[in-house]
Amino acid sequence: MKAVQSKPVRFVLENESSRGAEPRPRGRKSLDTNPTGDRKARNRQNQRAYRQRQQQQLSESEKERDAYKNEVEMIKQRLIDKNGKLARMADLVFDMERLCVVQGVILPATIRNRLQLFKARAAADLDEQFADISESLRSIPESTQEASASDSSVITNTTSSPLSTIESPLNNLPDDALAKLAPVPDLNVSSMDMEMDSLSSDSSNEIGTKNHHWDSLPLTVHLPQPADLIQYTSARVPIPRHVASYYIQSHYLKRMLDPDGNYPPSTLDPTPLELALADKLKVHPRLRFMPCPRIRERLMMFQDVVDMKEVMSCIVHNAICWGSDPLVSKNWELPERLFRDFWFICDQAMVDHTNEWRAADGRGPIVWDSHGRHVKKDSGSSGKTHAKIIGLLDDEPVSNNHLLQS
Repeated sequence: MKAVQSKPVRFVLENESSRGAEPRPRGRKSLDTNPTGDRKARNRQNQRAYRQRQQQQLSESEKERDAYKNEVEMIKQRLIDKNGKLARMADLVFDMERLCVVQGVILPATIRNRLQLFKARAAADLDEQFADISESLRSIPESTQEASASDSSVITNTTSSPLSTIESPLNNLPDDALAKLAPVPDLNVSSMDMEMDSLSSDSSNEIGTKNHHWDSLPLTVHLPQPADLIQYTSARVPIPRHVASYYIQSHYLKRMLDPDGNYPPSTLDPTPLELALADKLKVHPRLRFMPCPRIRERLMMFQDVVDMKEVMSCIVHNAICWGSDPLVSKNWELPERLFRDFWFICDQAMVDHTNEWRAADGRGPIVWDSHGRHVKKDSGSSGKTHAKIIGLLDDEPVSNNHLLQS
């Protein structure tokens, strides 16, 4: 007998076929149960789906484009800010290295050649007294060599008075005149002030200066202003021009080195007109050291019709500072030539302050014509400049009768 081969028993459901899964028919399966259906409807459906996919891809591309555009704008603005910072840093480095030249600081030999270039440029732009202040300070009398201590305070946060750089007018006063002055109020001097006072007195004794009553006062005592001592002082001495210029420049550089510092308002601060015209006009380098905002504004407006180098040389080499603070406009006596040749940048307040100092010095007042009637067209040292200014400021009506008759 043949052996019966046993097969595994398979249990199926009632409605399930025992043959297994039927093979899939070959060919494309129709989407519609009815193969003879309308193909146009299917085509429209496919086209609609295609347009939706295209619209979705286009919207995604637009979003990506906007993202790239915003990123490019951010990078552009970042580069602009960095460029501005680099420009400010370059100016700051230039001013710091020039300050090192002024202070006589020893620097590495790697930038010594650059400092020579900066020194020559400073001498051409500002003045030789700004670039080589060490030589100009040698002309100060021996009694004023103690100004070196106040010069170093410009770099720190301490304040120094330019009156300490010249001989005090109190040295020439008689004893009875000192008695007429108001007494100095008692001050609460701290231990630090007393130590500084002792150090300053020891250093003054080593130098060999004269011991006066005012030298023993603490550093926080404010001396009387020269304007208050006019009636008691027989021989008044102005602040040396190079010392006043050096004080103004040091004050300006101190603010540039620490722009976030809390400084009181100064005449070197730019006015709203200067801030508005700073990006539109190229300002003369000496103009920022002018402690008179009104002159700075007028020179910026008239710089196309006036010789800036001649005006600045006239002011720098001939102005006299009689007051105690060179940063105060009313402490300066402006030269007479400024009111005569460059009358259009002056005003009545400048004339009044100048005449006050001239009267105190025993000189006659300056006569200033605000309309420039003393100037003839195409004449004078500035020649055509005067003609342009008179043409701009001439308010008299021009008669054209001779043109009509011809």
